[in-house]
Amino acid sequence: MEIPREVAKYVRPGARIASVGIDPNAMFAGSVVGPVRAFDTTKAFVDDESGAFDVLLVSSGALTSELLAAARQRGAESGALLLVACELDLSRRVLDAPGIAETVTMLSESGWSIASPGRWLERAERSPLLVVARPDDRTIRSWQPGDETSILELFEISFRARRSIAWWRWEYAGNPHGPGAISLAFDRDGLAAQYAAYPVSLWSSDPAILGLTAHQVGDTMTAVRVRGVGRGPTSVLVRTTKHFFATHCAGKIAFNYGFNTANIRTISVSYNESAQIEPVPFRRAELAALRIPGRAARALTRLRRGYTLSNATSVDDEWDRFLDAVAPAYTLLVRRDARHLRWRYLEHPELEYEIVALRSRRKLVGWSVFRRRDDTLVWCDALFARRHAAAASLLLQHALESPIGAGANFVECWFPTRPSFFAHVVDGLGLVISREPNDLALMCTPFLAEDAAARLARDFYYTASDSDLY
Repeated sequence: MEIPREVAKYVRPGARIASVGIDPNAMFAGSVVGPVRAFDTTKAFVDDESGAFDVLLVSSGALTSELLAAARQRGAESGALLLVACELDLSRRVLDAPGIAETVTMLSESGWSIASPGRWLERAERSPLLVVARPDDRTIRSWQPGDETSILELFEISFRARRSIAWWRWEYAGNPHGPGAISLAFDRDGLAAQYAAYPVSLWSSDPAILGLTAHQVGDTMTAVRVRGVGRGPTSVLVRTTKHFFATHCAGKIAFNYGFNTANIRTISVSYNESAQIEPVPFRRAELAALRIPGRAARALTRLRRGYTLSNATSVDDEWDRFLDAVAPAYTLLVRRDARHLRWRYLEHPELEYEIVALRSRRKLVGWSVFRRRDDTLVWCDALFARRHAAAASLLLQHALESPIGAGANFVECWFPTRPSFFAHVVDGLGLVISREPNDLALMCTPFLAEDAAARLARDFYYTASDSDLY
């Protein structure tokens, strides 16, 4: 067994050492260390009463919650140092290696703060990997029934906005793509941090991605009292994120994505191994600046193409068939099938959306979703058949003339530069990309799809309602 270089940094000469399921002489060969008490089994260590130790060296296979509880009780007064030796398959990323995710989850849920390694989504240079942890007053675990009360209280304090229990249940319990994934950090004063996401199904022209699930991350928050606790990988938010990655992501989903401001981006890139893809494609224009064809031209277009527009109050299999027909032109997107549209827009417990359907000679060829925010009509979502994309102006004007758009002074939307045929239409309406007021950027953390960042930058079609902000 090769000696991890980290040992010299963490184990002082003369330290009292215990080992479980591993040969300490192999680990510390050539190093000056204190007395070593070696235990062949976890039970032998748990049952031992021979006194305190400074360092516990344990193989990941011997790690149990009982061992971690005993280690907390018998560690030195200054706190025991835990060194977990994890065998790796060097052809796989650290978090994808067998047993690693379980090790991270167990340490987090048993009140241990992981100090090293700092990165989990890269490949290690050697095996075993040394996971270094210290006991901490905070524990991190997944959501349990009843936690939503504390979550909503922290949400109100963090974002200065109140969210109802109905909204929370809609987002995290009623999602047709699956239940939400939530990791929570607790201390003596209650809930200290949350990292959360809801799942979405993916449509991709690549069979390797088609049908996989991604996480749309949102509602990341920490209590003020812990924002200065720990540094870098030992901060409470980063520790909560690592539990989330290990428990809810590794080996399960294609990637996480979300939209972050500059402050959280620094943490995400530096410690959560996320990649910044691009600034969000924010578009906003005054009504007077919109370039929408006049009434006569719109009427002629509708007559020639047999277009009809209607507000949809329900969606059915026709919308699924439409998605399957047009999705290849969009390459990679959240699967906007009937169940998704029904949940995302028609079943929202508080926000009101208007879904406008475009048909050509009774066949569905496009749709858009709008909502009103103060003096702004938000164009939340859209999907069009390529040959009918130019008719987007008809739907926008329809919404402006309906109750949801009446009196609006601005139109706002997010549409990226892909696919180019639709971006060209939106540009032509006078809705050009500008800087988003909060400097939001699309972020990605890859899991099953290791090349997710490159895929999103090249192919991902998303809109404002692919975030949790609209």
